[in-house]
Amino acid sequence: MKIKTFVVNLKESVDRKLFMNAQIQFFPELDVVFHEAFDARNMRKEDLIHIYDDEKAIATVNRCMVPSEIGVAKSQLGVMKQIANEFDFGLIMEDDLLISPYFSESLAEASTFINNPKPRIVLFTPVPHYSLIDSMCINKSQNRGLYKIWDDASYAACYLINKAACEVILNKYKTIFNVIDNWGYLLRETDIEIRAIVPHVVSFSKFGLAASTINFDNKRDLEIQNNVIKTSLIIRLNDKITKIYQHNKYKVVKNKRNVWYNKLDIIQSSF
Repeated sequence: MKIKTFVVNLKESVDRKLFMNAQIQFFPELDVVFHEAFDARNMRKEDLIHIYDDEKAIATVNRCMVPSEIGVAKSQLGVMKQIANEFDFGLIMEDDLLISPYFSESLAEASTFINNPKPRIVLFTPVPHYSLIDSMCINKSQNRGLYKIWDDASYAACYLINKAACEVILNKYKTIFNVIDNWGYLLRETDIEIRAIVPHVVSFSKFGLAASTINFDNKRDLEIQNNVIKTSLIIRLNDKITKIYQHNKYKVVKNKRNVWYNKLDIIQSSF
């Protein structure tokens, strides 16, 4: 069975498109289309007011979003809308990825899990923590499995998402107020079940390590830092204590199985 795959790519980033095509040819199970990204890097927030809610962003993530983040969210929400309208599930990828030879095996298992009426998402990129409760084995010899993520997971660079999950997210983000890879927010605020492949089978290429074209501008990091509203020491301590309690309750462990990521330079030299 072919899996509909959407690679989000800026029209001008021809080198990234060629790089992804060179890898995709080794995965015949992918039915790939390149989805043109929404480029908001040089836009002012005033130009984005029809799709972005600044006040809600501050209330939700404690800061304003920068234009490049809004562009990423709009691009991926556009893909989700297409999946919700036309497919049972689909794979969303960015154009700066390095795909492991173990990807096909993990994708097959993830597709079985995702093909379900309940809203589900599977991440293929690294996660900082995961839960040992209710894990699913993919490859016993490599100790690879499908694990429930914790609320510090990020990266919307490569994930499988079904129709039901797309509908939940589209309903939640009628206007953009949150970064698209805030998986912890979706865990807390929706009924979407989000899992990750551990150890991961997709990492970041030289393009991703340098800078994401759609989600990068020279002032981005400084602008985000300046937008953050400082929280009190009491709130931060309370959050820390809560996390320690929850980590014990849900058997959350730190992801130390990122060997493939650490050998990125060696693997990447083959391309």
